[in-house]
Amino acid sequence: MPYRLSPSDLTFLWDECPRCFYLKVKHDFRRPAVPFPSIFTTIDGLMKDFFQDQPTEALETNLPPGRVLFSGKRVQSAPLTLPGHAETCVLSGLFDSLLVFDDGSYGIVDFKTSAPKRHPMPNLPPELRQTLDRLQRGQLTSEDIAMRPLPPALLQ
Repeated sequence: MPYRLSPSDLTFLWDECPRCFYLKVKHDFRRPAVPFPSIFTTIDGLMKDFFQDQPTEALETNLPPGRVLFSGKRVQSAPLTLPGHAETCVLSGLFDSLLVFDDGSYGIVDFKTSAPKRHPMPNLPPELRQTLDRLQRGQLTSEDIAMRPLPPALLQ
């Protein structure tokens, strides 16, 4: 079974505690959840509801023409094989909203309820960094990564 990595694992958990990252990915041993103020969840839900079915220009005037298709879906990549390793991993998580552009392409929106912060790429193995770099530049093909909902059994 491939190891499951989320964007927050790669962005925060690795930087905060490499041992915690290892335990979560390798053994599904998770840190205790941190309390999250409900106001942010409320604001997030209201933003998603407000922009649902809106034209992309309602989000940002520089976006290509299109509309907000839907929000809050779980996606998972196809298994990623790293050269020199027998194990595979998948990138998995929830996105805020999916945009469908008039030209048939798609975009993903990450809403922020506070000032966004730039996080440096964690100190990852070169093979995984290359894969993530290709993902960010849109250079992964459908054979490399596929967007699809996770089966409910994997969410438990």
